[in-house]
Amino acid sequence: MIADRPVYPGEMAASGAPLVTIVDISQVIARANVPVKEASSIKVGRPVRITGPDGDIAGKVSVVSPVVDPSTTTVEVWVQLPNPGEKLKPGGTVRVAIIAETLQNTIVVPASAILNSDEGGQKVMVVDSSSVAHERKVTIGVRQGDRVQIVGGLQDGDRVITSGGLGLDDKAKVAIQQPKSEDDDDDAADDDKDK
Repeated sequence: MIADRPVYPGEMAASGAPLVTIVDISQVIARANVPVKEASSIKVGRPVRITGPDGDIAGKVSVVSPVVDPSTTTVEVWVQLPNPGEKLKPGGTVRVAIIAETLQNTIVVPASAILNSDEGGQKVMVVDSSSVAHERKVTIGVRQGDRVQIVGGLQDGDRVITSGGLGLDDKAKVAIQQPKSEDDDDDAADDDKDK
């Protein structure tokens, strides 16, 4: 595809000046500036999801710059992807989501379960088989949205208090309540109307 034609028929071409600029946009490269902390876990070949004006397209990381840009303290990452129908145009803007790594066999809790420990660090409250709450110091791993990876301090099968743990004393007796469904809330509203 011809992207630029600086010389037209009948004009005199200067020596060494281009006559036309040709581009192939069947494959495109998106450049993303990633903060240094996050860039350390990005490797060439990792899968990427690009969101453009016409939906999502899968790609892969092709280059991770070894140099940090001192003005932005970011690392430039190049993502290569197919451009079906040539809908993405050079110079356009897209959203880049890079899957840095996939964690297998890990313990994940809601962020609301994480509490600050009095001695520093983080803790969660767990409930034993006698419905007694116990403080448990934990080591935090990756955070993603409302989910937090626990890399130390919990075992598989531990029951973690996800709400109401703030201010709860160690060795306090607790009653576990199941979350209400939306149907229960509607029934309660109907009961209030009948009264």
